[in-house]
Amino acid sequence: MVADALSQVFEGQPGESPEMTCAVLLESLLLVYCSIEEHQTTDPLCTTLRQKIKAGQVGADNFQIHTNLLCFFP
Repeated sequence: MVADALSQVFEGQPGESPEMTCAVLLESLLLVYCSIEEHQTTDPLCTTLRQKIKAGQVGADNFQIHTNLLCFFP
């Protein structure tokens, strides 16, 4: 049921109910977060930015590490 609701949400179809849509989106956030976190550990640019932030070097302006994710703050 949740998998069907998730498919509907990501295909732009209306969910069974607003509550189910919210539940599905909240459940999928962990998957998205984990995917981004995993990608950032293997991406060369992200690795370089993380090293610069940790060392306090110039070149990582507006980037911060927040909850283990590399984030851009304008």
